[in-house]
Amino acid sequence: MVLLFTSAACSMSKKAELNQSVTAENNVTNDSNYRFVVSFISFGSGIDRKAKSQYEQFLKDFELKNNVTISYEKKYWGREGEVNFCFSLNELNKTEQESFILESKNLLANSNRVRLKETNSQEPK
Repeated sequence: MVLLFTSAACSMSKKAELNQSVTAENNVTNDSNYRFVVSFISFGSGIDRKAKSQYEQFLKDFELKNNVTISYEKKYWGREGEVNFCFSLNELNKTEQESFILESKNLLANSNRVRLKETNSQEPK
């Protein structure tokens, strides 16, 4: 009986953590001023630090390869290292924006602790 109760309580706790994580992520990314947002999220075990490290290296490499500086904001939220990389991408033309977003998606496709949000609200140069 105790085991059943403990199991149910843990299950409910994980669902509550997931709901809180998604709600917090949505509150941070709700700003439509960004063309692209990469969210490193957690379900109670921390973010995918390897994917985050690879993505930070990708940003440096993309800038060098394309001779551009990409401006972005890092917005930290949550208690387990959750962070959003928020890009307006105004310094890139439409083709460069599409390339940047596609390369980001390809790099991060295998992580279940990364969410990508793309909008078309920005006018590229």
